[in-house]
Amino acid sequence: MTREQILRIWPNASESTIAANLGGSAPSPKSQQVVRHDTLATPQREESHAGRIRVSISSYRRRFLDPDNLQGGCKYFVDCCRYAGLIPDDRPQDIILEVSQHKVKSKAEERTEITVEPI
Repeated sequence: MTREQILRIWPNASESTIAANLGGSAPSPKSQQVVRHDTLATPQREESHAGRIRVSISSYRRRFLDPDNLQGGCKYFVDCCRYAGLIPDDRPQDIILEVSQHKVKSKAEERTEITVEPI
């Protein structure tokens, strides 16, 4: 691309923009993997435990959620537990999922608590 072509496309281009575009085509960026499907850390639990794991998610909110929104919103937390190596998988034969919600009085008290324990 020539200087004149650059100025036709970008009439107010700065000298640094012109210089950067005179070198020809820019190298294409390499795509990077955004989602990781492997564990982020070594599991802290004993590998010999062959039983199921109880995952309890308790939502503390000023206003209760609809039950379907509460259950659907827990998918992210269960997947994070799986990616972190806290649970082997999120299949029904691997975990028992318990979801509950509790009312609190102030925004400062709002939170989500996740408990992972072998059965």
